[in-house]
Amino acid sequence: QKRTNTPAKASIEIVKVDGGSKTPLQGAGFRLYDASNKQVAEGYTDNNGKLIFSGLRLGSYTYREFKAPDGYVLDDTAYSAALNKNGQVLKVTRENTPVKGGIEILKVDADTKQPLAGVVFRLFDANGSRIADGTTDANGKVTFSGLRVGKYFYQEISTADGYVLDPELKTVYVRAGSTTEIEWTNSAECGQIQII
Repeated sequence: QKRTNTPAKASIEIVKVDGGSKTPLQGAGFRLYDASNKQVAEGYTDNNGKLIFSGLRLGSYTYREFKAPDGYVLDDTAYSAALNKNGQVLKVTRENTPVKGGIEILKVDADTKQPLAGVVFRLFDANGSRIADGTTDANGKVTFSGLRVGKYFYQEISTADGYVLDPELKTVYVRAGSTTEIEWTNSAECGQIQII
């Protein structure tokens, strides 16, 4: 009578989350390597932030992220995983840090192009919620930094003495790892002189 032994098998379950909010992240790509550093599998996290490498023989493995979720910094650390029991499901959670950027607004006189200090801007997120207020400095600049990539709105809520307020709500996009620069002009208030 012939007998066969079924090799012991185990699984690795990776959960990918936002480093701050801990919400699951879809689209993180991982590659799995065996003890001889040969790639044995590749996959992406689903909408629950999960990726499962199943049917693995027992032994030592490493896994590494090769594609970060959109808007996040790649974590290319090689993590080790040891599978030593039949039916084992090794569960690990890994975090990604959001890519940040900034917005710099330069406020100048519409005619002379001289910088205007003391102009207050308000920044809103894509849902219209207020994030912060900022005031232009002596160089006419105000910077909003440490912002996640995406769409924002900004609005002038107070202007320099002798200038006309421009309250229009405007759209701006924050790009990964860069500062979006905007120049905004204000016109001086004009009056009339009546000679009798």
